[in-house]
Amino acid sequence: MVQTLLALGNRQSPVILAGRVGVGKSTVAALVARSFVAWSWFACDDLLTTLMDCRQHGSVQRWDAQGYAVHTTEQQMLRRLEQIGILVLDDVGTRQLSEAQTEALRAVLDCRVRKPLLVTTNCTSEQLLASVGARNTSRLLAGAVVKIAGTDRRREMALNPHKTAPGSPPKMGGTDRPEQHT
Repeated sequence: MVQTLLALGNRQSPVILAGRVGVGKSTVAALVARSFVAWSWFACDDLLTTLMDCRQHGSVQRWDAQGYAVHTTEQQMLRRLEQIGILVLDDVGTRQLSEAQTEALRAVLDCRVRKPLLVTTNCTSEQLLASVGARNTSRLLAGAVVKIAGTDRRREMALNPHKTAPGSPPKMGGTDRPEQHT
């Protein structure tokens, strides 16, 4: 995590957290993102689906902080993504993108140039090339790559439910709230 923060602090953006399934990339991304005042998190597939819906229908219905429905266009979404403190794109490269999705991802990456962008992926650079295209791979690899090694912690916990996974915080008993003394 320290490497990730240093890379973001040095404006080496995007920062890619790469590693096998279940090693904790998304957990590290969440910890880093929460250190920023303003952040947004999107699963890459979900964001691209929303942008494709905007292109097809002109806008999508979203809900604001007060629970009111608002219609958002693709340009409004990109503007919001450009203005946020840090953007996390989770699970980039999980499938091969269509040409339109490749263009939409390029628009997202372009709006985050010289701005903190944190990307998680299970892919090698060759696999990224095959799934998101040459231009997007070039943009993604322009920053820093932090490789996270280890075993699949979710799998390990499923196979050994009474054992704490490596690198996991110790289990705590009791309540989530601190004790109150009178």
